[in-house]
Amino acid sequence: MPVYRVHFLNQAGRAFASDHFECERDSEAIQIAHEMFEPSVSHGFELWRDTRIVHVHSSPKQEP
Repeated sequence: MPVYRVHFLNQAGRAFASDHFECERDSEAIQIAHEMFEPSVSHGFELWRDTRIVHVHSSPKQEP
């Protein structure tokens, strides 16, 4: 089964935490990554399978 890595991004767009999981399909992996995403903690995430980026999500910028 393929292994996916999700990298959670800080405000500058840099990864500050990562996790991995196994999943059959990209579409299922994207759903799992969205469920793992905590907007109160990170500003987005990148989902990877091997060297291929599968999905990028970023939270809308908040006005001060």
